[in-house]
Amino acid sequence: MVYLYVRKFGFILVRGVMGLFSALPLRAHRALGGFLAWILRDLMHYRRDVVLTNLSRSFPAMPYKEVSRNADRFYRHLGNVIAEAVWIGHSSAERVTRSHIVECANPEVLNAAFENAPGVMLMMTHRGNWELLGGLYCTNYGPEPWAFRPEDVCCVYRRLKSPLWDRVMAVNRMYPLRKTAFDGYVESEKMLRYALEHRRERKIFIFPNDQFPYAIAQRMKVDDFMHQPTWSMAGGAALAVKLGLSVVYMGSRMRPDGGYETVYTEICRDASGMTPEAVMNGYYKLLQAELEAEPWNYLWSHKRWKSV
Repeated sequence: MVYLYVRKFGFILVRGVMGLFSALPLRAHRALGGFLAWILRDLMHYRRDVVLTNLSRSFPAMPYKEVSRNADRFYRHLGNVIAEAVWIGHSSAERVTRSHIVECANPEVLNAAFENAPGVMLMMTHRGNWELLGGLYCTNYGPEPWAFRPEDVCCVYRRLKSPLWDRVMAVNRMYPLRKTAFDGYVESEKMLRYALEHRRERKIFIFPNDQFPYAIAQRMKVDDFMHQPTWSMAGGAALAVKLGLSVVYMGSRMRPDGGYETVYTEICRDASGMTPEAVMNGYYKLLQAELEAEPWNYLWSHKRWKSV
């Protein structure tokens, strides 16, 4: 009982502190992101060896000085990801829309996939700012309106080990959707049950692919990714094949003003005619093209190439 009270107080305290910072304008958060980058890179040397190793092996022809520059820019980007996550944690849908923090280049691709299939498996990864997802689908942030409602979306996540931070991040990520009927924030272990329970409804499943599979995750060997033998998660692709979903890749690239632009690319309109391996190989080809264009824009601090 005492533990529950302590955890509740911790949640209120953390959310309160984050709320104070969230009130600052977005430009202040980006300035704070630069300070966080300095702490992570120069004071803590946070996973510096992992970052440099991942970049060097992924870009074998890249000179060391360029590898080092991309590593430095990665830390600057990571600082912004953290600061912007705090900013959105108390932001309304209207504030997110006004900020133009994320803009969409081609919403018609996702709209067409949603309207012409039983549902959509929207595959994405740790590029851009993945913590902003909860604020995207409550707003029309592209040149044409969405063909779906927030309640048609399912955001898949992996439960954090800390119950406190798991609750904090759940509220933080979905805060802009608090006034909607959204109930689709679904833990990855419960995704299959959720999909089957809602199989008569047209849904968009936002599936973050963490590359290296979790211990309980379905896994597969990728043909080739960033010049390295690669094992990957395959649960989202397997579900898309089982339910005959359309599969769309959500790319993310930086805008000159520091914001993000999402770009949708259809991998297939009906996954039932493909294998999970074919779906995932299509996904990794698109991801590799993006990494080659923006080498620093990925969560390089994780050990993504490990033996199984």
